[in-house]
Amino acid sequence: MTVSRSLSYKFSSSGVYSMPESTLQEGCLSNIQAMPLTARPELFGLHENAEITKEMQETQEVTTLQRLNIFLVVIIKNSSSCSALWKLNQA
Repeated sequence: MTVSRSLSYKFSSSGVYSMPESTLQEGCLSNIQAMPLTARPELFGLHENAEITKEMQETQEVTTLQRLNIFLVVIIKNSSSCSALWKLNQA
């Protein structure tokens, strides 16, 4: 394993993730604040398409949850209607 002592070391090919120019607290904080809020796949050594795949999976999950919510609303409405009719028949 090779250890780089260069302060200009880049953790990613785009250069977004790199060593801070100053390793003092202020330099480290400004470097962290300059980073994107969400980690890009390149940070983990993944291809750009990894983000597309992740977003497609999230979309499928949201769509599934929306379908489940609609299904539950229909069941609740039908069961409450049936319950009201049953109570009327019992009276």
